[in-house]
Amino acid sequence: YMKVEIYTDGSAKNNYVIYTDDFGSTWHLLGTAGTPCVNGGDEPKCEEMPDGSVVISSRAPYKRMFNVFTYDKENNADFSKGSWGTQVNGVTNGDGHGTDGEILIVQAKKSDESVVPVAIQSTPDNGRENVTIWYKELTANSRLSDLEGAWTRGKQVSQTSSAYSTMCIQQDR
Repeated sequence: YMKVEIYTDGSAKNNYVIYTDDFGSTWHLLGTAGTPCVNGGDEPKCEEMPDGSVVISSRAPYKRMFNVFTYDKENNADFSKGSWGTQVNGVTNGDGHGTDGEILIVQAKKSDESVVPVAIQSTPDNGRENVTIWYKELTANSRLSDLEGAWTRGKQVSQTSSAYSTMCIQQDR
């Protein structure tokens, strides 16, 4: 069991990920002490990538910033070794203050019936209005570059003032 929590370093807006694998008895830093995984972001969210890496999505003015922690695959039985990449800019919007939103990694079926991993991110489309779901197809090996640059505008889910959003996966019924 691993639970991921986020710590933002006050006014510096540096993000760190801490986790527990013993239901909260002990906590550990994911990465190197003193080296934030995102600089200049706040209200971050984490998700697991298709290959088990951890992605962080953090708000900043006019955009979301991303970084991926990749585990060393060799001699790493306790999953304590790995490193963060270099943060990249992803989804952009018209909100100069930046707005909180959610990131999810889902499996999506394409029109040819193939299944691919897709990142979906909620954020307002214009200022603090019209929360929209943006998406981007990922590769199976969870490259940080998959998250960088333009995302595709998906479904607008609000037609009014709206800013902070979250989403979760539910069972099909």
